[in-house]
Amino acid sequence: MTGIAQFSKFSFSQPYGPGQLYGAPPYSYRNAQSITAVFTAEGTGIEDFLPPGVKVADPEPLALVTVSHYPQTAFGSYNEFWLYVRVEFNGERFMYCVAMYADSEKATAAGRELWGFPKKMAQMSLRQEGGQWTFRAARPADNCMLTLTFIEDSAQESGMRGEISLPTLSLRLIPHFTGEGEPDIAQLLATDNKKTLRQSALGTDERRCGRAHISWISTVADPFEPFVPKKMLGAWFSNYDTDVPGAYALVHDYKRKA
Repeated sequence: MTGIAQFSKFSFSQPYGPGQLYGAPPYSYRNAQSITAVFTAEGTGIEDFLPPGVKVADPEPLALVTVSHYPQTAFGSYNEFWLYVRVEFNGERFMYCVAMYADSEKATAAGRELWGFPKKMAQMSLRQEGGQWTFRAARPADNCMLTLTFIEDSAQESGMRGEISLPTLSLRLIPHFTGEGEPDIAQLLATDNKKTLRQSALGTDERRCGRAHISWISTVADPFEPFVPKKMLGAWFSNYDTDVPGAYALVHDYKRKA
């Protein structure tokens, strides 16, 4: 057997053959713990993070950070955080993925190659102590670029989940192999991953609202100045299961000529 059919038979991802880094989807996630914090951002300079045609949707940019610990996944146990901003493209609203970090080699490679998520590696931890959740992400090891703290508060019911319940938008960008000219692939992809909340011992959904605080420390490689929170709008903890599909919607292909 020769040609393209041989790839799907013997290897899904690089490196080719028995040492492939990750297998084919779907990817199961069980007992995932995530904290989402929604806020308006300072905003100056956000446009520099957006691909052509993608525009900030709100006069005061609406952004979110989600931090997660995944104890059981198809990629093993790992931590991750995402940074999104609400955008418009061709009259439709999305949550665009500005940045994503993980401490898993497999999850980082799969996220970049399959869905175009702008993943980088970082050191992270999520822990609960003294009634407070604390997430830290460092890159490099001596630079704690993100600290997110969260405390549950039953009086802080958030109406923001509906505001950010939109398909996620990512840019799948593969440079030209010569390093010059147009990229080989430049696509806007939309994904909509469905999650199932786990149940507490009392039979209630494992989602609890509260209050969050976000602190950034920017570097040249990881510049977060435009995403400093201006006003916190809502935060919540979720404990859920999901199966991440490989499918996505092709929103726009920059290589296709009109």
